[in-house]
Amino acid sequence: MSPKRIMMAGALVIAVMVIYIPSLHCGFIWDDDYYVTDNRVLQAPGGFEEIWTAPGVTPQYYPMVFTSFWAEYKLFGLNAFIFHLNNVLLHAANAVLLWLLLLRLGIPWPWFAAALFALHPVQAESVTWISERKNVLSLFFGLASMLIYCRFLMARSGDKKATYKKWGLYGAALLLFTAALLSKSVTTTIPVVILMIVWWKRGRLAWRDIFLMLPFLGFGLIAAFHTAAMEAGFVGAQGKEWDLSVIDRFLIAGRAVWFYISKLIFPKTLVFIYPRWQINAGVWWQYLYPSALIGVLAGLWAARRRIGRGVFTGFACFVILLSPALGFVNFFPMKYAFVADHFQYHATPVMITLFAAGTGTIAMRQSIWPRKALIIFLSIILLAGLGIRTWQEQDKYENREALWLDTIAKNPTCAMALNNLGALLGSTDRTDKDAYRYFQKAVENSSCDFMAYYNLGMFHMAANEPEKAVIYLKKALECQPGALRALQQLGKAYLDLAEPEAAIPFLLKITASKPSNPHGHFMLGRAFYLKKDYASAYKAFSNVLMLKPDYPGAAAYLAASRQKMHRVFQEVE
Repeated sequence: MSPKRIMMAGALVIAVMVIYIPSLHCGFIWDDDYYVTDNRVLQAPGGFEEIWTAPGVTPQYYPMVFTSFWAEYKLFGLNAFIFHLNNVLLHAANAVLLWLLLLRLGIPWPWFAAALFALHPVQAESVTWISERKNVLSLFFGLASMLIYCRFLMARSGDKKATYKKWGLYGAALLLFTAALLSKSVTTTIPVVILMIVWWKRGRLAWRDIFLMLPFLGFGLIAAFHTAAMEAGFVGAQGKEWDLSVIDRFLIAGRAVWFYISKLIFPKTLVFIYPRWQINAGVWWQYLYPSALIGVLAGLWAARRRIGRGVFTGFACFVILLSPALGFVNFFPMKYAFVADHFQYHATPVMITLFAAGTGTIAMRQSIWPRKALIIFLSIILLAGLGIRTWQEQDKYENREALWLDTIAKNPTCAMALNNLGALLGSTDRTDKDAYRYFQKAVENSSCDFMAYYNLGMFHMAANEPEKAVIYLKKALECQPGALRALQQLGKAYLDLAEPEAAIPFLLKITASKPSNPHGHFMLGRAFYLKKDYASAYKAFSNVLMLKPDYPGAAAYLAASRQKMHRVFQEVE
């Protein structure tokens, strides 16, 4: 790389590092407990092996991401600064890789496009949120794969050495693409984007082009199906919130594409959790979004000979890269919102490149220098404005409370934010009245929010009001039948009310579902003991001691149950 290019790459890195200084002082926020702070595989002696060989021990099977977390934890402990720093460095590297890729593709104003991508505030969510390491890491590998694949396509086969070198590039591109998939499976769309770029450059696709992409496409489909299965089976992306018709999903997809474009153009109000749209196939105006999308794509295709293939290719690639998050496949965040800023992290480079290339083309066509200088000046002002907006956007990620307060201020009916803020306030005082108020608002703004009802039940349990706790815990079970923690608290509430017969059905479900849990057997034993079914109580307490011989109180209850059984037997005789 020439000294000039090194300086330009350095400028991108420095710009990112400066703009993201606030994020380096942020802590851990939502989901970071599952991914980092409470993730036992990062701390367990065999955690590294589990990350790669035991799908389900982490929230998603993204072993490259969790390996990076594992290494950071082993070297630095739970130091939020290090986790944030590495996210920022990866984002800076992505800006440089994007610039190099656009250079190789001959796109006008590639550095400007990379700088727009680096400084745009919609990226703040992916960069500042530690759990979104999967975004910045997967794009790093994805861009590197595309860059090397371009070198492979341009390499010439000659002697044996040149041939080996060329196919070595192909293998490296495939390996890097696999690493991208193991960081986040939304990168499964990259092979389609590569084929689109080949078509744009050549004007046609040969069978050889498709054949070369088959391993990429195959690995991508495997990763996509595996992630979809994990979302449904482990993460919980199933139920009435995801019960959408095909028409509903097309309405969501069309609206989402225009939503993302609008946030790229007007990033004034960015919300961590946007309001969930009310999708109704009977409302005519909701069809305008997908219709407009289809119309634009058709128009750009029809005009490709007049304006060139590049605009159609760019717009189509934007949609393709967004497609995993457009609602056609269930994913857990759809429970709260159909869109999120971090969902478009991989797609933003394409739309930004279209804008930058158009701006550069207009500037280069200006024969009068003042006009060209004006365009350059306005471009610099735009970058500065985006950088300032990105700096401001990081404030809400300082900690959990700041995040939820910002979300509620912008989306007052967000049940999850209301509930999570209540839980945060209640973590220090289970009877905090403000926490109770947020829980109540959460259930008012949600048709069925398990956690809000459960937290209300726990509030009344802490306030020694089991009769009120029962009401909310039963509603929690209506939202999430079979939830063990709700079953356990219901059993406890009925025991506190001295109603063992009401408690027993719930406690039996716990022991049936978790037979190795001594606490469930202990509570069941207490219920049978209060019911004066001493034989069943004896059996339950025996199970407790088999599972945990030193369980507090179990031996005393076992002895008391034996004594009561003996006395009952004597009375019968």
